[in-house]
Parts: sequence; structure tokens; C-alpha cells
Amino acid sequence: MEEQKKNMSCKYLGCIYVEKAGGMDILRPAIEKLVKTVPENRWLPVEIHISPTSIIVYSDDVYLLNICSLFFQ
Repeated sequence: MEEQKKNMSCKYLGCIYVEKAGGMDILRPAIEKLVKTVPENRWLPVEIHISPTSIIVYSDDVYLLNICSLFFQ
């Protein structure tokens, strides 16, 4: 049985350190910092595939980022 997944098109600006894992109150300032510091001509169009166990970022069929987290109870 295949996992449900969501696919989105967006722009990849890079990554930035955050103090702790958290919700949008932690992520919003980090995203705003990237938007202000990375010139728009450096924003990379990507496809993001999100499922319950992974997040995969593709650009032109090349993995840029692959985060897999499996949780068993």
C-alpha cells in the first residue's frame, strides 16, 4: 500500500540554523531571514514531495534534500 503524499512546487533558498525544533513561531523568523538575505535570482525552483515518513526536495530530477523519519509505536 502506497503512502499518501503531497507534491508542491516552490522555491528553495537554502537552509538556516534554528535554536530548537518547533512550529511556525520558530520557522517564520528563519524563513524571513533567508528571504531578506538570498537574492531572488538565487532562488531555485524545486518540487517537494511530503509523506508521513519523508520529505524529499527535487530540482530537475536531482535530490537536493531527503529527510526520512520513521516512527513505530
